[in-house]
Amino acid sequence: MAHLDATFSSYADFLNRADAIWSSDLTALNSSGVQASALFAIGSEDDGTQ
Repeated sequence: MAHLDATFSSYADFLNRADAIWSSDLTALNSSGVQASALFAIGSEDDGTQ
């Protein structure tokens, strides 16, 4: 599992090494009108696990 610093460059480095990246739009189902977007990234560890 990646351990990221709280910096943009650490996050950008992780995304550049990721095997796959997805984005998703999220909407609350309680009629509150809350919406968000999320990025999901999967990267392999040195031993080949994800």
